Amino acid sequence: MATTPAPYVNGDASQQLQARLNDPQTAAALHQILDKAELIAFAVTAVDGFLQRSEQIADEAARGVADLKSSTPPELTILVQHLPQLLELLPQLLVFVPQLVQLLNTPQFTRLLEVLSNPKTLDAIIVLMENIDKLAFAIEAVDGFLQRADTVIDNVAAGVKDATADLEESDVGKLIGALPQVAEATPKLLDATTQLLPILASEPMQNFISSGALDRLLNSGILASQTINVVGHAGDALVESYDKTQAQENRAGALAVLRASRDPDVQKALGFLIEFGKQFGREI
Repeated sequence: MATTPAPYVNGDASQQLQARLNDPQTAAALHQILDKAELIAFAVTAVDGFLQRSEQIADEAARGVADLKSSTPPELTILVQHLPQLLELLPQLLVFVPQLVQLLNTPQFTRLLEVLSNPKTLDAIIVLMENIDKLAFAIEAVDGFLQRADTVIDNVAAGVKDATADLEESDVGKLIGALPQVAEATPKLLDATTQLLPILASEPMQNFISSGALDRLLNSGILASQTINVVGHAGDALVESYDKTQAQENRAGALAVLRASRDPDVQKALGFLIEFGKQFGREI
């Protein structure tokens, strides 16, 4: 049975040391230390060597840490930085694992993977992500337009109403109003054009055009409005005269001509012929 060490008392230090060495526990501890003296000496030497090389070891450790950081992929570094947040979210993510497994086994998800594996689809997604700011701006613009759709529609309707009123009063409105008549006359115009084209393409007409006669005709007074009116009056008189002579079979001699010369209308026509002869003579 171990005995309690004798307490230190005031007195000679050698006596106190002798009393402590005579203690069985102290003697047992000294024997253990002496038994492990070589191990203790090796440990002391190792600690001394470590302390002497502590600066070099610290530099090597710092260099190793720097090399580890430089060889670590950026993605892994980011992952390590966000690891605490991921660990916090891990319990919530585990709740969705069964649903995620069920989703992975659906044909719709398989189809989605097939679509995403298409290079064209990936290129389109990349373009979309590169222009995501423009897409966001467009969505905001569309949303603003939809919110103001009623006001915009009312303004457009009012503008269309005003434009319609102005159009009805303008020449364009009259032209639009005449479109039914134009549409009705179009078949006749096309028929006339079909008949006219062979005439224009004929050799005599081509010779007439190439000779310059057509230009002279267009630049002459034959197609002037007054000339056309005179020719129109002459045509009407010719038709009416022909109809009367055919119906009455009038035969006129020299005396009939003399009597007719007293008629004011005949005198007017004779005056026209005399004046025409004078002007025509000047032209030729």
